[in-house]
Amino acid sequence: FNKILKVYFTPKAATTLLASNRALQLAEKFNIAAPPEIISETTYLFTYENKHLTVSLDTSNFIYTNATTSAKPSLEKDEATVANFKNLLINLGLLKEELAKGPTKLYRPDAQISQISIWPEGVENMPIITADSNKALVSATTLHSAKEISDILSLDYTFWPIDTKTFATYPSKNVTSAFDELKAGRGLVILSSDQARISITQIYLGFYQSKEYSPYLQPVYVFQGSGFIAIVPAITT
Repeated sequence: FNKILKVYFTPKAATTLLASNRALQLAEKFNIAAPPEIISETTYLFTYENKHLTVSLDTSNFIYTNATTSAKPSLEKDEATVANFKNLLINLGLLKEELAKGPTKLYRPDAQISQISIWPEGVENMPIITADSNKALVSATTLHSAKEISDILSLDYTFWPIDTKTFATYPSKNVTSAFDELKAGRGLVILSSDQARISITQIYLGFYQSKEYSPYLQPVYVFQGSGFIAIVPAITT
């Protein structure tokens, strides 16, 4: 592993006079015809029929839910359903370049529902890691083939832009020391196993992103085994 690692800056936009207009435009795209309830200076809640949209004005991140359903089996293959969902994000103006190039995962709990996650593209060939190995910060539950806005049951959208031109360098932590930290319970387990003993079969570097804003994108060691994934910070501070 590299002895020096980069920590990238993650900019966060401040709330501006245009932020409320962007929130209103987003609500219109979800066919929500109602004024917002002002939860706080930075949070709007839109409610219309069975739809709810909570928007963060300073980040434009949001959570959308739609309790109206008309379930029927989807005839699309997994790849087509993901492609349809990405097209929906394009129509909503939400498919950032990093998401367009990033990995995806689709899970079907039954014939009517698809659960889709999209991770951002990795940085320097190091993947973006989130707190749930099966759920990205951009994830949706959809009906049918995910072609229409009405097919979306829920959409949790958190996107943190990464400024790859602004970074600082730090010495990397010895991987043995990182493993000792993990064994001492000081790592973050993102996929737990019910086995009494776990065999680590892969160790690699990634970048961790939380649902909560952090001004820095920090590298982590990823320890992976059968049904198990955990991370430990990879730099010494």
